[in-house]
This record gives sequence, structure tokens and C-alpha cells, in this order.
Amino acid sequence: MSSLFYNFIIVCGIIAASYLIFRRLWQKEATKETDKILFQLGEAKKKVQTYAAELNDLLGLMSSFHRVNTAPTSLNMDEVAWLALDNARKILGAKKGSLFVTNKKTNQLELKAAIGYNQNDLPGANSPVDQDVLDKVAHKGEPFVSTPSHQGSFISVPLKIQNRIIGIVNVSEKIDGRQFAPEDLRVLSALADQTAIVLENLTLYKDLQQVYLGVIKTLSLVVDAKDHYTFGHSERVTKYIVEMAAEMKLSSELKKLAEAASIIHDIGKIGIKEEILLKPGRLTEYEFEEIKKHPVIGRDMVKPMEFLSELAPVIYYHHQHFDGSGYPDKDRGIQIPLVARMITIADSFDAMVSDRPYRNSLPVETAIKELKRCSGTQFDPDLVTVFLKVLRKNLKMA
Repeated sequence: MSSLFYNFIIVCGIIAASYLIFRRLWQKEATKETDKILFQLGEAKKKVQTYAAELNDLLGLMSSFHRVNTAPTSLNMDEVAWLALDNARKILGAKKGSLFVTNKKTNQLELKAAIGYNQNDLPGANSPVDQDVLDKVAHKGEPFVSTPSHQGSFISVPLKIQNRIIGIVNVSEKIDGRQFAPEDLRVLSALADQTAIVLENLTLYKDLQQVYLGVIKTLSLVVDAKDHYTFGHSERVTKYIVEMAAEMKLSSELKKLAEAASIIHDIGKIGIKEEILLKPGRLTEYEFEEIKKHPVIGRDMVKPMEFLSELAPVIYYHHQHFDGSGYPDKDRGIQIPLVARMITIADSFDAMVSDRPYRNSLPVETAIKELKRCSGTQFDPDLVTVFLKVLRKNLKMA
């Protein structure tokens, strides 16, 4: 009996020991599996964070594309360059950046924007890359990314329109101290492509403006050639208008419109017979009615031309008086375009102080008194005040 009891005890011990052994082995496997799952979760979290960061960078890049591509044409090249560079620097996490544009005449790189540099330490055409890198990027159009063997970290990429290089953009010194990676190069290259398009369009726009202004000045010369008594009249009126616009702090676009309109405000005189324009005596009622047509003729001449059409209302109203008299309409006050009200004053003043076929020029003092007398009727009183202020500066009058 005792032998059987001992055997039972031994069997129970073996079972208990086996349970403990298997339990420990199971727990060990479970722990391994748990560690494996936790590791996989950790890796998944890192990937999610990486994807989130890449998505954030992508959104930032798209936002930069939008800001650069929608840069207003009123901005100059330096301002657009700075906008593009600032966006590139922020997206790539760089401390410094510089952007150069190739001068078409000299074929030399000119600094248009620099960020992160001291005033006395602005990058030159060779900075922040050496001459070999500059030659590779600016002349061969090949981007450059520094490697750990280089001192510092930087990227330099060309600004290209098709195969034509119009400049370079550089960013340097990562904020986190790391080297720039291949994906950084892809981002900067993409932004550089968009920037190049905007800068090229801006250049074309400015060139078109010069052509446009040239056409306007040519039209003005045509008028002067027909009416030699008013030779230089449009040029003088334009000078007054430009200074009035500056004094009034008008917007850049309105200043350009004012200058262009004042140059050709009398373009309609091309359609008036020379015997009427050059008549030395008083005009008949019929002849005066013919003269009064020139604002309408001028408006109708420029209105069909898209790049001149915005000047049409100014040309049409430049003989319209503030109180609704004058010609060719009955509009009054602010119903008359601002620039037209400005030209009415400058045009009348210059006419008074210039020789005409039917009379000699009036003294400046007399013309000033006439402006004041007709302030509020023929002329906008606020603009008369501005004009007289400009005139005193020019004539150095008290």
C-alpha cells in the first residue's frame, strides 16, 4: 500500500513539474509573440509618422506652388524670387538660401534674394557653392547635393525653362544638422521648375509692358505731329499726372493707367480736320462741335484693342467737368473716373500756360487763379489742391 502511495506521489510530482515546465515555455513563447507584435506596432507607428511628415511636406510644397504661381504681377522679380526662396527654405528646413537670375545682356548671375545671411555677408555669385559646382549647376543645368564629405550641407538646382537656364536656387545648413537627402533634391527641383515659369512669365509681362508703353508714346507723337501747336503737351500733362499719382499714393496699377492715359488722352484729335485744329481765330459753332468729338473718337480708337481698352473711359471723360457740364456726357463728381478728373486739371493748366493758334500763353499766376476759381465746378476741388501742391514743388513757389 505504501509502495502504491509513493508511486502516486511520484506521478503527481511528474505531472506538476511538467505543468510548470510547459507553463514557463508557453509564457516565454507568449512573451516573444507579444514582443514581436509590439515591435511591429512600433514600426507601423514610425511608418505612419513618416507618411504624415511626407504628407505635410507635400501639402507645404503644393501650398508653395500656389503662392508662387499666384504671385501678383505687381510684384517685381526680386519680390517673387524672395517669395519662392522663403517657401523652399521653410519646406526643406534650411537656415539659409539664395536665388540668382541670369542677366540676359551680360549672361552673368545676379543675386535676387538671400535669406539667413548677415547684411555684410550676403552671398556672391559663387556662394554658397564653389566655382566647380556653380559651373555644373548654372551652365550644365545639373543639380548638386552635398555629401557627408563636404563641409556643411547644401543643395543647388538650376531654374530652367525647357533646356534654357535662367538662374539657380540654393539652400544650405539643415536646421536639424543633417545632410540634405535625395527627396530634398526632388522637392527643391519641383519648386525650382515652378519658380522658373513664374519668373519667365514675369519677364515676358514686363517686356510686353514696355512694348505697350512704346505703342502709346508712338500714338502720342502722331497727335503732336498733326497739331504742332500742342507739341509736347501730352508729355507735360503726363509729368503732372505722374507726380499727382505719387502725391496721392495711388496703387501701382492705377499709377500705370494714369501715366498711359495721360500720354494719349488727345489721341482722338487724329480724327479732327487739321484746318479746325490749326485755325488761328475763334471756332464756329460747327467747328467747336467737331472738336468736342475727339474724346469719343479717342475712346472708340482704343476700346477694340485689349491692351488699351482700360484707357477708353479716361480718354472719353477727360473734358467732362466736375459739375456735369463740359463734354461729351452729363456725368458729374465721382461718376467721372478719378484719372480723368486728374487729367482735366493738368490738361487745362497746360493749355492755359501754352501758346495756342488763337491766343498767347497766360502767366502761371493767372492760370492758378483760374484753377481756384473753377474749383468745384469745372474741377474736382480735392484734386486741385493736390495739383497746386505738385505745382509749387515744381516751380518752387511759396
